[in-house]
Amino acid sequence: MTQQPTSSPSPNEPGQVHEHLPGRFVGVVVRDTTRSNGYLFLRGADGTEYFSHRASWFDAPLFVTIMLGEAVSFRVTRTSKGLRAWDVRAPTVDEAPAVSELTEAIAAAQANEHRVEELRDQTPRGKRQRQQGDDHGNR
Repeated sequence: MTQQPTSSPSPNEPGQVHEHLPGRFVGVVVRDTTRSNGYLFLRGADGTEYFSHRASWFDAPLFVTIMLGEAVSFRVTRTSKGLRAWDVRAPTVDEAPAVSELTEAIAAAQANEHRVEELRDQTPRGKRQRQQGDDHGNR
């Protein structure tokens, strides 16, 4: 039997209903632009980004010490402002295979991104852009 999403009223947005998606998700920390304000962004295995607030982390010290690229496990709620991660914690042993697949996929994507940049630099346009950048840097 497939679990269905559940809903609950939003305490912070009167009249809004949040949809809680079933199951746990595995992702990595991808943006840390506002940690001092209590926010981090996570990316799931499917590439979706999730907003997370310090108050939604099960393990508060983990929020302070976690680094970009580290894996976490979380639940998801769909709100009027987008997808939010909650009950964020370190992955369990049972989630290790999903974490391993995720980190391998991220490493492959980063390697591919790096290779694309190398190939772009080898094109005539890329060489001109690189030369222009060098010229501007030497002034």
